[in-house]
Amino acid sequence: MNLPLLAATHLTPAGPVTLITGPEGVCAAGFTADLALVANLRGPSHRQAEVRLVDDAGDASKAVQAWAEGDVEAPLSVPVALEGTAFQQAVWAALRTIAAGRPLTYTGLAAAAGRPAAVRAAGRGCATNRVSLFVPCHRVIPTSGGPGGFLWGPDVKSGGGGPPRGAPPPPAKAPHNTTPPAQGGGAGGPPRPPPPPPRGG
Repeated sequence: MNLPLLAATHLTPAGPVTLITGPEGVCAAGFTADLALVANLRGPSHRQAEVRLVDDAGDASKAVQAWAEGDVEAPLSVPVALEGTAFQQAVWAALRTIAAGRPLTYTGLAAAAGRPAAVRAAGRGCATNRVSLFVPCHRVIPTSGGPGGFLWGPDVKSGGGGPPRGAPPPPAKAPHNTTPPAQGGGAGGPPRPPPPPPRGG
Protein backbone atom coordinates (compact mmCIF):
# COMPACT_ATOMS: atom_id res chain seq x y z
CA MET A 1 0.00 0.00 0.00
CA ASN A 2 1.98 2.97 -1.30
CA LEU A 3 -0.79 5.52 -1.69
CA PRO A 4 -1.46 7.69 1.35
CA LEU A 5 -4.51 6.92 3.44
CA LEU A 6 -6.95 9.62 4.49
CA ALA A 7 -8.09 10.02 8.08
CA ALA A 8 -10.92 12.11 9.47
CA THR A 9 -12.74 12.50 12.78
CA HIS A 10 -16.40 13.46 12.95
CA LEU A 11 -18.57 14.23 15.96
CA THR A 12 -21.80 12.25 16.23
CA PRO A 13 -24.49 11.99 18.92
CA ALA A 14 -22.76 8.75 20.00
CA GLY A 15 -19.40 10.53 20.34
CA PRO A 16 -16.49 11.06 17.96
CA VAL A 17 -15.91 8.59 15.12
CA THR A 18 -12.48 8.39 13.51
CA LEU A 19 -11.91 6.58 10.23
CA ILE A 20 -8.98 5.79 7.95
CA THR A 21 -9.70 5.03 4.33
CA GLY A 22 -7.89 4.42 1.06
CA PRO A 23 -8.53 3.33 -2.53
CA GLU A 24 -9.73 -0.13 -1.44
CA GLY A 25 -12.09 1.16 1.24
CA VAL A 26 -12.14 1.89 4.95
CA CYS A 27 -9.34 -0.02 6.70
CA ALA A 28 -9.78 1.20 10.28
CA ALA A 29 -12.49 3.00 12.24
CA GLY A 30 -13.69 3.42 15.79
CA PHE A 31 -15.80 5.41 18.21
CA THR A 32 -12.95 7.65 19.41
CA ALA A 33 -11.14 10.88 18.57
CA ASP A 34 -7.77 9.19 19.14
CA LEU A 35 -6.26 8.89 15.67
CA ALA A 36 -3.25 6.94 16.93
CA LEU A 37 -5.53 4.33 18.47
CA VAL A 38 -7.43 3.88 15.23
CA ALA A 39 -4.21 3.87 13.18
CA ASN A 40 -3.02 0.90 15.24
CA LEU A 41 -6.09 -1.06 14.15
CA ARG A 42 -4.91 -1.16 10.54
CA GLY A 43 -4.09 -4.55 9.04
CA PRO A 44 -0.63 -5.52 7.81
CA SER A 45 -1.18 -4.29 4.26
CA HIS A 46 -2.05 -0.79 5.46
CA ARG A 47 0.04 -0.41 8.60
CA GLN A 48 3.05 1.24 6.96
CA ALA A 49 1.10 3.58 4.68
CA GLU A 50 1.26 7.32 5.23
CA VAL A 51 -1.85 8.74 6.89
CA ARG A 52 -3.04 12.24 5.99
CA LEU A 53 -5.46 13.96 8.30
CA VAL A 54 -8.26 15.75 6.43
CA ASP A 55 -11.61 17.33 7.19
CA ASP A 56 -13.45 15.25 4.60
CA ALA A 57 -12.42 11.71 3.63
CA GLY A 58 -14.95 11.39 0.82
CA ASP A 59 -17.67 8.76 0.82
CA ALA A 60 -16.63 7.37 4.20
CA SER A 61 -17.00 10.79 5.85
CA LYS A 62 -20.34 11.37 4.13
CA ALA A 63 -21.57 8.02 5.44
CA VAL A 64 -20.61 8.85 9.03
CA GLN A 65 -22.33 12.22 8.78
CA ALA A 66 -25.46 10.60 7.32
CA TRP A 67 -25.42 8.01 10.13
CA ALA A 68 -25.16 10.80 12.70
CA GLU A 69 -28.22 12.43 11.15
CA GLY A 70 -30.30 9.26 11.36
CA ASP A 71 -29.50 7.18 8.26
CA VAL A 72 -28.19 4.25 10.26
CA GLU A 73 -27.56 2.08 7.21
CA ALA A 74 -25.41 4.64 5.34
CA PRO A 75 -22.03 3.19 6.46
CA LEU A 76 -22.96 -0.24 5.08
CA SER A 77 -22.74 1.02 1.50
CA VAL A 78 -19.09 2.08 1.85
CA PRO A 79 -16.43 -0.45 0.77
CA VAL A 80 -14.16 -1.79 3.49
CA ALA A 81 -10.63 -3.20 3.25
CA LEU A 82 -10.30 -5.96 5.83
CA GLU A 83 -7.77 -8.78 5.83
CA GLY A 84 -8.70 -12.16 7.24
CA THR A 85 -9.54 -15.79 6.64
CA ALA A 86 -12.37 -16.89 4.39
CA PHE A 87 -14.63 -17.43 7.41
CA GLN A 88 -13.73 -14.06 8.91
CA GLN A 89 -14.67 -12.47 5.61
CA ALA A 90 -17.97 -14.37 5.69
CA VAL A 91 -18.64 -13.14 9.24
CA TRP A 92 -17.89 -9.53 8.31
CA ALA A 93 -20.15 -9.79 5.27
CA ALA A 94 -22.93 -11.25 7.43
CA LEU A 95 -22.54 -8.43 9.96
CA ARG A 96 -23.29 -5.93 7.19
CA THR A 97 -26.67 -7.57 6.61
CA ILE A 98 -27.94 -7.09 10.19
CA ALA A 99 -30.61 -4.41 10.32
CA ALA A 100 -30.40 -1.74 13.01
CA GLY A 101 -32.69 -2.54 15.91
CA ARG A 102 -32.79 -6.26 15.02
CA PRO A 103 -29.62 -7.67 16.60
CA LEU A 104 -28.39 -11.20 16.05
CA THR A 105 -26.95 -13.54 18.64
CA TYR A 106 -23.55 -15.07 18.01
CA THR A 107 -25.33 -18.31 17.19
CA GLY A 108 -27.39 -16.48 14.57
CA LEU A 109 -24.28 -14.82 13.20
CA ALA A 110 -22.50 -18.15 12.80
CA ALA A 111 -25.47 -19.46 10.85
CA ALA A 112 -25.63 -16.32 8.71
CA ALA A 113 -21.92 -16.78 7.91
CA GLY A 114 -22.55 -20.33 6.71
CA ARG A 115 -21.18 -22.36 9.65
CA PRO A 116 -23.89 -22.74 12.32
CA ALA A 117 -21.64 -24.73 14.64
CA ALA A 118 -18.81 -22.18 14.55
CA VAL A 119 -20.21 -19.87 17.22
CA ARG A 120 -16.88 -19.12 18.88
CA ALA A 121 -15.22 -18.49 15.53
CA ALA A 122 -18.02 -16.06 14.70
CA GLY A 123 -17.28 -14.28 17.97
CA ARG A 124 -13.61 -14.06 17.02
CA GLY A 125 -14.69 -12.56 13.71
CA CYS A 126 -16.42 -9.79 15.66
CA ALA A 127 -13.37 -9.34 17.88
CA THR A 128 -11.07 -8.87 14.87
CA ASN A 129 -13.32 -6.36 13.12
CA ARG A 130 -11.19 -3.23 12.57
CA VAL A 131 -13.90 -1.01 11.11
CA SER A 132 -16.64 -0.60 13.72
CA LEU A 133 -19.69 1.24 12.40
CA PHE A 134 -18.91 0.25 8.79
CA VAL A 135 -19.08 -3.43 9.82
CA PRO A 136 -21.55 -3.23 12.71
CA CYS A 137 -20.36 -5.86 15.16
CA HIS A 138 -22.21 -3.88 17.83
CA ARG A 139 -25.42 -5.37 16.41
CA VAL A 140 -24.52 -8.81 17.81
CA ILE A 141 -25.47 -9.75 21.37
CA PRO A 142 -24.90 -12.76 23.62
CA THR A 143 -27.59 -15.43 23.82
CA SER A 144 -27.59 -14.95 27.58
CA GLY A 145 -28.71 -11.34 27.19
CA GLY A 146 -27.13 -7.96 27.80
CA PRO A 147 -25.02 -5.99 25.32
CA GLY A 148 -21.85 -8.07 25.64
CA GLY A 149 -18.31 -6.76 25.32
CA PHE A 150 -17.31 -4.00 22.94
CA LEU A 151 -14.00 -2.14 22.60
CA TRP A 152 -15.72 1.24 22.35
CA GLY A 153 -17.87 0.78 25.44
CA PRO A 154 -21.29 -0.62 26.40
CA ASP A 155 -23.09 2.70 25.91
CA VAL A 156 -22.24 2.75 22.19
CA LYS A 157 -23.16 -0.89 21.76
CA SER A 158 -26.44 -0.48 23.62
CA GLY A 159 -27.42 2.23 21.16
CA GLY A 160 -28.62 -0.55 18.87
CA GLY A 161 -26.56 0.45 15.84
CA GLY A 162 -27.66 4.06 15.54
CA PRO A 163 -27.28 7.41 17.30
CA PRO A 164 -28.95 7.46 20.71
CA ARG A 165 -32.48 8.81 20.73
CA GLY A 166 -32.83 12.29 22.15
CA ALA A 167 -29.18 13.12 21.54
CA PRO A 168 -28.39 16.65 20.34
CA PRO A 169 -27.59 17.06 16.63
CA PRO A 170 -23.89 16.98 15.77
CA PRO A 171 -22.07 20.25 15.01
CA ALA A 172 -21.50 21.21 11.40
CA LYS A 173 -17.77 20.53 11.60
CA ALA A 174 -15.92 18.15 13.86
CA PRO A 175 -12.65 18.91 15.59
CA HIS A 176 -9.84 16.44 15.03
CA ASN A 177 -6.29 15.69 15.92
CA THR A 178 -3.81 17.97 14.21
CA THR A 179 -0.84 15.61 14.20
CA PRO A 180 -0.94 12.52 11.97
CA PRO A 181 0.35 9.32 13.55
CA ALA A 182 4.01 8.46 13.35
CA GLN A 183 4.96 5.23 11.63
CA GLY A 184 3.33 2.40 13.53
CA GLY A 185 0.46 4.53 14.81
CA GLY A 186 2.02 6.94 17.31
CA ALA A 187 0.87 10.55 17.47
CA GLY A 188 3.77 12.91 18.00
CA GLY A 189 5.75 10.30 19.93
CA PRO A 190 6.95 6.71 19.90
CA PRO A 191 4.62 4.10 18.42
CA ARG A 192 2.05 2.64 20.76
CA PRO A 193 1.42 -1.09 21.00
CA PRO A 194 -1.85 -2.06 19.34
CA PRO A 195 -4.90 -2.08 21.63
CA PRO A 196 -6.59 -5.36 22.49
CA PRO A 197 -9.22 -6.34 19.90
CA PRO A 198 -12.91 -5.83 20.67
CA ARG A 199 -14.34 -8.68 22.73
CA GLY A 200 -17.65 -9.95 21.57
CA GLY A 201 -18.47 -6.68 19.76
